[in-house]
Amino acid sequence: IIKAVDSARATLRIAMYELNQQGVFDALSRARKRGVKTQIVLDRSHVYTSGYEDDGVTPRKPKQMVVDLIKGGFDVLLLQGRKGGIMHNKFVVVDEGLAQFGSYNYTQQSEDDHYENAFFTTEKARAAGYLRYFDYMRGLAEEPDLEKLDEVVNRTEAALPEADDAEPEAAGRLKPPPPDPPQDAETPIELNGERFPLQMFSPNAGIEAALIRAIEAAK
Repeated sequence: IIKAVDSARATLRIAMYELNQQGVFDALSRARKRGVKTQIVLDRSHVYTSGYEDDGVTPRKPKQMVVDLIKGGFDVLLLQGRKGGIMHNKFVVVDEGLAQFGSYNYTQQSEDDHYENAFFTTEKARAAGYLRYFDYMRGLAEEPDLEKLDEVVNRTEAALPEADDAEPEAAGRLKPPPPDPPQDAETPIELNGERFPLQMFSPNAGIEAALIRAIEAAK
């Protein structure tokens, strides 16, 4: 992933659920310094954190690298789903031609402890699909609120509010429900009489139905 980011010459789009890998952060910084147009979508709940750490005492706060991205001048927007949902995507598109995607979070836990996967492709149709979805997410995302971020970073136990999910009209929720994301019109994948697109994106994409069709097509 670091090599992919370092290879960028013109554009870099990255969707991150969370971030605590120094190498990835440094690669993003290098890309920006050499003039690569770098756009980021971050999961909102990893910026405006709530609740406590595992010790039950320490207020949960955003990772320092997340704070540094926002305060360091990167083009960052925050996205959260409706009713406390999350932006759970993890993918990079480099120069509109190389796409990396999969379950792998950009965290050291994913590298050292988790069972994750990451895929790389230069298939034009797949990269184009991820670009369309990235633009869709950016269109629904919000600018970071630096004052709110400072409040979260400086929280103490005594000042810890109720969890954001408890607020039905909390800022940043997508109300009304978000429009359906762009989907692939082509269905180039064929198995036993059933056809599928290269990729599908939530919400409201019919992914569950496609999975059922795939299972029922098995011989």
